[in-house]
Amino acid sequence: SVAPTPTASFSPGETCCAPTPAACFPAHVKVILQDGLEKTVSELKVGDRVLTASGTFSEVYFFGHRVAHGMFPFLRLITSLSHLDVSDSHLLVVNDGALVPAKQIVVGDQLHLADETKVTVTSIVKIQARGLFNPHTVTGSIVVNGVKASCFTSTVNPVIAEALLVPIRMLYYAGIRTPNFLNEDSPKIFTSLIPSHHRPIYV
Repeated sequence: SVAPTPTASFSPGETCCAPTPAACFPAHVKVILQDGLEKTVSELKVGDRVLTASGTFSEVYFFGHRVAHGMFPFLRLITSLSHLDVSDSHLLVVNDGALVPAKQIVVGDQLHLADETKVTVTSIVKIQARGLFNPHTVTGSIVVNGVKASCFTSTVNPVIAEALLVPIRMLYYAGIRTPNFLNEDSPKIFTSLIPSHHRPIYV
């Protein structure tokens, strides 16, 4: 059965924020670590090794967004097995293996699962959920709630986004931590490349 939409309560002073920045998950979705344990994306840390779309494990080297507070709009893609909550421009592996933004997925499309099976989308609803998290792995993909996803968005071409992140990945390999891409301390050169209607609103 599908869990209730996580919209019931707001912390004092917390407001609903829109639009959702392009490629994010809410705080409660889960990933699988190399040791077989699960973590929510809000619990993930840089250096954690998580399951990716290729079936291998890859290090999280960077967070495009890491905003724990605030309620944001997401799409809930419901299947016969479970559901995935995701921002509308996040790229997912769909049907024949193409990367498709969540907002273009329709009932009847098939999502690719970590066990190499597919599951059909039976319903799509708009929800509000807490937090914005966009972990980036070295391989550029991630499995979330059992579903294969890219770490990228349709707003910026993944090839361009990957090229922009090369310096950050090199700094990570050198042991140097970098600021979150689209957080309050973001490098202005990066945020200026994102259309204004997709930039985050912080609370």
